[in-house]
Order: sequence, then structure tokens, then C-alpha cells
Amino acid sequence: MRKNKIKLYLSAVLAIILSLILAETTYYIGTRRRIIEECKKVNYNSAAKKVVFLGDSFLVAKPRLSEVVKGAIRSDISILDLSEVGFGPFDYYNKLRNLFGFVHGIDNVVVFVYLGNDILEVYNIALTLPIYAEVRFLLKKHLPGTTSLIQKLKNTIYEILYINAGGKKNKDESTPIFFMNRPDVYNKLFLLKDNEAKKAVEKFEEILLEINELTKKNGSGVIFILIPAAFQVNREYFSIFENNFSKLDEDLIVTDKLQDELKKNFINNNVKYIDLLKEFKEYNNAESLYRLDENNDHWSERAITITANILKENLPK
Repeated sequence: MRKNKIKLYLSAVLAIILSLILAETTYYIGTRRRIIEECKKVNYNSAAKKVVFLGDSFLVAKPRLSEVVKGAIRSDISILDLSEVGFGPFDYYNKLRNLFGFVHGIDNVVVFVYLGNDILEVYNIALTLPIYAEVRFLLKKHLPGTTSLIQKLKNTIYEILYINAGGKKNKDESTPIFFMNRPDVYNKLFLLKDNEAKKAVEKFEEILLEINELTKKNGSGVIFILIPAAFQVNREYFSIFENNFSKLDEDLIVTDKLQDELKKNFINNNVKYIDLLKEFKEYNNAESLYRLDENNDHWSERAITITANILKENLPK
């Protein structure tokens, strides 16, 4: 009887190990295939200047920022845009690690950090028990395939529970946007009100610095672009965001605490960055910088053009 139990346990452990290997292998092969396809699209290997863009759905929005920047620079530069919907800092790290394994001669990597989903993902993990949080951070960094599989299962379960409870499926994404209805998350995180928020920012800074070190180690330059949340830019966006999503603290419109903390860390570690908040705040044209509605807080075509012009001046020639 005892031998049967041991065999059962060993079989279960073996099945888990094989599942992890399969998940990681599938992720690795799939990521590498997508990178190769993108390289072919932009004639990456033959370009004089090679740049990589990494971001989430902001970079996927039409027109794609990479295409606008390429058109604005008008030189022999090739931009390999590896942005994907739902991506975050851990995904950027893993994609770069994969990329540097077989693509060489990259001049610059531009990492777009949205102060919304990107940091909220880290914050939500940091809120859990310390040991559990560390395990999740390690999984996201070292076992991206496994993490992706677990996340898909979680999203499916959440979606089923949400819809069964009477909620509507978000028309733009596969899962409902829960955090949009949690003003406490934004208020604490952007104003650094408690230890959980500070801990999340520290972990966020840690993975950004690891991206920086990985890039420098492989002989490439790196620039981090800080994309502000819409409610930070002006009173109109603040009101629209609040009406569509959640009740926000008035201090969010007058403080830049989160950006200041990130920039201080960048400066202390000699990391290049561009903070778009100042430029966006100075923009007073009637055309909105964000597509703000009940299922969207992404930037508009005007914001993409402004960012492209900033990158045109700041990307090494």
C-alpha cells in the first residue's frame, strides 16, 4: 500500500515536471518564432541602426508608435517592435533574454512603462503573503511559460465567475478589468500612502533595473519611457476617468510622487529615461491624448505623434 502511494506521488511529481518543461519549451519556441517573423518584416539584420521597442497594448494601438517613429526619423533605422497586449515588465525581461540569445548588434532598447497595468500587476502580487509573493515574482521572471499558463487558467475562472455573477465581459479584452473599480489601488499606489505601495514600487524598480543590466550586459543602450495614467494629466481627464472607472483622490492631479520615486531610482543608477507627464500636461490642444471610455484608457493618435517626436529627438542617431 505504501509503495503504491510512493509511486503515485512520484508519478504526480513527474507529471508536474513534464508539464513545466512543456510549458517553458512552448513559450520559448513560440517567442523565438515571433521574434524571427518580426525581424523579417522590418529587414532587421540589414539595417544600419537596430532598435527594439517593448511595451503593452499602448504600443499595439493604431497607428503603431514604431511605424510613426520610423517615418519621422527617415534614416536607415530598423525598429523591431516586440510589444504585445497584456505585457508587463517581467514579460519585457524574458523577451529580451530570449532576443539576446540569437539576435546581435542591437543599438538601443526602448522600454515603455505604463503607470497603470504595468505597476498594478506588481502591486497586486506584493499585496499577498511575502513568501507567496516572492514565489510568484520568481515564477514570472524565470518560468514565463508556466506563469502564462497559470494566468490563462485564472483568467478563465475569473471570467466564468464574473459572468455568472451578472457581470459583462469586457469587449476589448478576454477578462473583466477589476482594478478599474478599485480607487484604493490607484490612491495608495500613486500617492505612496502605505508600506504595500512602497514595497510594490521597490519590486517594480528592481525588475526595471534588471532589464537595464541585461541590456547593458549585451552591449545595447536602453531608455525607459514613463507613460502617465490619464488622470494625472489634467482635470478633464481626471473627471472622465473618475466618471467611467472609479472615485479618485483629488491629490492625484497635483502630485507626481510615483514618477518622482521612479526617476530618483533611475538617476541613482545612471539609467536613461523620458517622463512623458510634463509634455502631456503642457499639451492644451482640444484633441484628447487618451481614448477614454468605459472599456479603454489608452492613448490617442495625437499622444502617439507627440511621443514619436520626443523619441525622434532623443534616440541616438
